Amino acid sequence: MTHHDPVVYLLHMRDDTREALKLSRGRTRADLEDEMFAFAMAYLVGRIDAMAAKVPPQLRRAYPEVPWEAVNGVRACILAGEALRNDDLVWETLGALPELLPALEDAIGDLRDNEEPQ
Repeated sequence: MTHHDPVVYLLHMRDDTREALKLSRGRTRADLEDEMFAFAMAYLVGRIDAMAAKVPPQLRRAYPEVPWEAVNGVRACILAGEALRNDDLVWETLGALPELLPALEDAIGDLRDNEEPQ
């Protein structure tokens, strides 16, 4: 597996999704008033988007069950004009992560099962 292997991007997405879900467990939208929590969530959501952007279109089409649209382009929208963080979008994206995680895990497992031994 090389650095440019799409599975690497999916693994990063999975790991950041797990971390975001762990940190946001039991939290509410109001908790984004806590700057440290808000920055952590914005950072993780942004990283998930950044990795999703690197996944080739043909792989996205092969795994339509991954809710790509839930994280695609979010990073640019989280920081609105004048560097104001869009906490509503951060929270909305966090709400999509419980669906994203199992879909990523299935795609990763499928891709790993279909890898040819080197």
